[in-house]
Amino acid sequence: MATQPFRQFGTPVAFNSVAGFLHAAPGRMGVLMLSPWGFEEMTIRRGWGTLAATLAEAGLSCLRFDWPGTADSLGASLDITALETWREAVRNAATFLRETTGIDRLCVLGQGIGALLAIEMSHEIKADALVVMAPAREGRAGVRELTAWSAMLASFLRIETEVEGAAVNVMGFTLSKPFADDLARFKLDRTAQQGAPPALLLARPERAGDTDIAEALQARGHAVTVEAYAQYDSFVAHQSTSVVPVEDFKKIAGYLVGLGGMEHRKTSLTPALTSDLAPPAFHERALSFGAAERLHGILCTPTGVSRALVVLVNSGYNPHIGWARMHVTIARQLAERGVSSFRIDCSGLGDSDVAPGASGQLIYTDEQIADIRAALDAVEPLDLGPLLLSGRCSGAYAALQAGAADSRVKAIVAVNSLRLILDPRETFEQMMASGSSSLADYRKRALSLTLLRDLVTFKLPVWTLARKVAPKILGLIAAKIAPYTGALTTIGRLQRALLDQAAGFMARGVKITLVYAENDGGRDELARYFGPMPASGYPHAEVRIITGTEHNMTAPHAQAAILDAISDTVAKLSV
Repeated sequence: MATQPFRQFGTPVAFNSVAGFLHAAPGRMGVLMLSPWGFEEMTIRRGWGTLAATLAEAGLSCLRFDWPGTADSLGASLDITALETWREAVRNAATFLRETTGIDRLCVLGQGIGALLAIEMSHEIKADALVVMAPAREGRAGVRELTAWSAMLASFLRIETEVEGAAVNVMGFTLSKPFADDLARFKLDRTAQQGAPPALLLARPERAGDTDIAEALQARGHAVTVEAYAQYDSFVAHQSTSVVPVEDFKKIAGYLVGLGGMEHRKTSLTPALTSDLAPPAFHERALSFGAAERLHGILCTPTGVSRALVVLVNSGYNPHIGWARMHVTIARQLAERGVSSFRIDCSGLGDSDVAPGASGQLIYTDEQIADIRAALDAVEPLDLGPLLLSGRCSGAYAALQAGAADSRVKAIVAVNSLRLILDPRETFEQMMASGSSSLADYRKRALSLTLLRDLVTFKLPVWTLARKVAPKILGLIAAKIAPYTGALTTIGRLQRALLDQAAGFMARGVKITLVYAENDGGRDELARYFGPMPASGYPHAEVRIITGTEHNMTAPHAQAAILDAISDTVAKLSV
């Protein structure tokens, strides 16, 4: 197991309290990549790594990193109170890229908020080229846009946006009030800059804000080339449907190669790189694991003795940082309680390479379960205590299946598992279409004026509602008669298999904690196979219900409940 193998998605690095990935290449020019923020960054994270790999293949070393207070970098988002903190990160990153690779020419590239900072900082960090992708709106208009986006998404998922100390909360990603105020005051200097580097602007069709930025670049003295960011909308779609804009990335590579980016540098440095982050309360480092060490994870350990280690599994297509950065937050708070963790990206997710020959579906697969067992192989020799697994949604399913197959697993905390076992008659598409709300929630909503309005106005088509509800009703009916039909029906065979799995867990003494949002559809799955009192008869198992949250467990109190469930489960292991 090595910490710095060659990987398509780069070598994990850390510097000045931020985490990132270095994609080394032989060219004279390097590219400093400034990412968008929050939910957009999480959505495009894998594609952002693909852009870095694309540029590295063209001969351009790339450094992509997480802003302070975001993703794997140190700090809590609400503790970041000034935009200057991010500006300092840009300065440090530019120095790091130059000193670790030996490049003598620098391109600064950014998207969203990162694009604005790329423009602003290009002169100070002495950039030789500038690439601006779908820039955010400047000043108050940009903050209003974030706020409006937050309200729209919150309404769709029925989640609260109020978080103490936050001025902006987009799907659990927050900006502090002082930081948002600073961002609202942000305005690009439109006076001519001596030696302004040539700039490529990837502009979204029919976006007035992008036209304004083009004019600002010209006013600053940049020689501006404008290309269409044709695939932007499909790129920033939800992670499961996000399409990497390969043709747009080729435009960037072609532009930089045209500026001499492929010329080889005279010196090539090979410094010792580290991915370690070590604040007082914990220690983190990246570990590559699995076949050919193509999988990525972050090991987080306490400063004292480790009581146990929990592997945190991807939820759906979320990267290892977790929805609303919950895996990072939980990992570091667990370390403060003396518990180690290993937050991982399974094959084809986040910052892990795709398995050779793999294509199509990445979750609810045997490959994902094998990846979890590979993670156990990686951390078992570290002797950090009993091994646990935890995940949400598809990650919960994968954790349960991996735990059932691996005797090293001593406990599992499964959150909002929509499936406890896969029905061979159900396609992946049907599973996704069935939604994440419980039948009880649909019954409650059926009595609401809001649902009636949505049906009457065709905002929610009757067929869509029926497609989500009907399988749940039929599944419960089938489960009711399964004890009488036994192995003669599919549901009977599935129920028997699950009961055998539960008996196996109990025989091994594996502690099982199932955590559900009050209205989560996973509760229907649990009732379908285990009845209205699922933990009765299973002394090793516990079910916890969390109110006031939804399937993603976005609310801070819901994430705290997951943290407590893991901590309490670890405590049971020492009894």
